[in-house]
Amino acid sequence: MKARGRRWTPGELKLLKRHVRLLLADRSLSAFEVAGECACELRRARGPGAPARTRHAAYGRICDELRAAGRGRTACRDRWTMAERALLERYARDTVSGRYRSTRKAAVDCWEEIRKLEPGRDRFVDRSRVGVYGRLSARVFELGGSSARAAWSPAEERVLVCFARRVVAGRYVTCRSALPELCSELARYGRRVGPGRRRPGPPRTARAVLLRLQQAVRGLDPGRPTLSERRWSQAETGILDRFARRVGNGRYPDIAAASPDCTRALDRYRQRAKRRVVRTEAAVRRALAARANAIGLVLRGRAWTREEDQVVDRYARAVASGRIPSAVAAAERCAADINRRRERHPERYPDRVRRTVDAVHGRLWPRVAQWRYPWRHTRWTEAERRVVERYARAALAHEHPSLLAAARACHAELAEVVRPAGGKAVPVRPVHAVRDMLVKCTRRHDWRQLPYRRWDPAEHRVGRRWTRRYILHRQGKLVANLVTLAGMLKADLDRHGYYRGLQACKMYLITAWSGSRQVIPRPGRPA
Repeated sequence: MKARGRRWTPGELKLLKRHVRLLLADRSLSAFEVAGECACELRRARGPGAPARTRHAAYGRICDELRAAGRGRTACRDRWTMAERALLERYARDTVSGRYRSTRKAAVDCWEEIRKLEPGRDRFVDRSRVGVYGRLSARVFELGGSSARAAWSPAEERVLVCFARRVVAGRYVTCRSALPELCSELARYGRRVGPGRRRPGPPRTARAVLLRLQQAVRGLDPGRPTLSERRWSQAETGILDRFARRVGNGRYPDIAAASPDCTRALDRYRQRAKRRVVRTEAAVRRALAARANAIGLVLRGRAWTREEDQVVDRYARAVASGRIPSAVAAAERCAADINRRRERHPERYPDRVRRTVDAVHGRLWPRVAQWRYPWRHTRWTEAERRVVERYARAALAHEHPSLLAAARACHAELAEVVRPAGGKAVPVRPVHAVRDMLVKCTRRHDWRQLPYRRWDPAEHRVGRRWTRRYILHRQGKLVANLVTLAGMLKADLDRHGYYRGLQACKMYLITAWSGSRQVIPRPGRPA
């Protein structure tokens, strides 16, 4: 066996082989971890004047012993177990068969399954998502699949051009309507990978096929409507608003029932206005739902009850605290929980409307943003967190003139907290980091109460209304004074849910009047 550097003594080799036997017996250990323990024991057992063995030297010698025993150089904990390989094989075959639209989506599910395996026997280490994706991609390619960005074969190009001509001729209204048949037709053709060899067609995603089809259609029909022409015009938006109000008034039970009539109305407008864009019923349904939400209509039978909001709040707090990894994962469980409650208690929900995952996610995500815990994935200590939380509550209670003043006071106290009387000094957080953390902590509460923050558009709308009255007062057409108008502006902002002090309202009126003096002169002065 080849020696590296200084020759190993018989005592060192005896100690090294004992660790190698331990590594071969226990598959839950890694060679590098055992090398560290071996180096420590060699350092304690070395004689006077003998140089110490480093961890890397012990690791190299252990790898040589493993290679001589029939084991590879790779550590035991890095090798994939039989259970992990079985999961990779199953998900690779599902990807090639078309069950998953892409390898990336299959890798996410495979990674979740691997994390559920029993540690120590079926799983030695925590696999990363990137590692699972690389291993799964290699296996998918071995089984005959490839990525969606693979080169298109001549047979696939011929099929694509054929469907593009059908879209231009009018057999399909849009490229998206031709997509299902095109994907099923492409799956029948293989991709040539060498002379005389052919593999099954790659699992191309629907988005990749749609983009390629749109490029082919634009090449065959340069006069096709552009993106600006495909946008909804003002007249079309008016038609959508009219049908959305009808759904809200109860003339239609839901959006799906109103979309055919709305589509026919849009077709009549298109023929009258000589527009080239054809609106499909699916596109009209999506736009109709968006317009109903934009104008603030609560669709009949779809209002969220108090019990449903309580369930959504519970899952939002679980996502904010880290018990559920993401809002998307929580939306599926929350939708199933709500629909289960509707089935068990039909007397509480007479509308019989099932909540979809997308609808629950749209209701869940704003609450997650409101309740998200600001200390997640941070390295602030518990003592620092308590100080910052206390100053955040003080800033919301207006005990400090501004948020920067609160951050400076918090920074001064943190210097005393993290620097003990004796021992090694701990570095103090900078002022800007303390201020950013104060902002995160106050967002969980009513952030609109923070002092010295910028005025929102809603506040500006209220302020402009009272600025006009102040301008009339300056012109002598209104009997009032600055303090009275500032107090009325403050009361109006309080009704809208915004807090501003009396001095801030006075400065807003004065600043707004100073900016408008050039167009509205005072009485007795020429314009």
